Amino acid sequence: MEVKKAPKANIETQKTTFLLMGLVVALAVLFVGFEWSSTISKLDETV
Repeated sequence: MEVKKAPKANIETQKTTFLLMGLVVALAVLFVGFEWSSTISKLDETV
């Protein structure tokens, strides 16, 4: 059977690139999550 898909449409050749990009995004989100600082604001109880 004749292959009708264009060679440029084959994403198997860039599988490693997509994997590494996903890994970088996941690690960036993890890093931001760990570095996120939340401050607890104290309520003014002298009211």
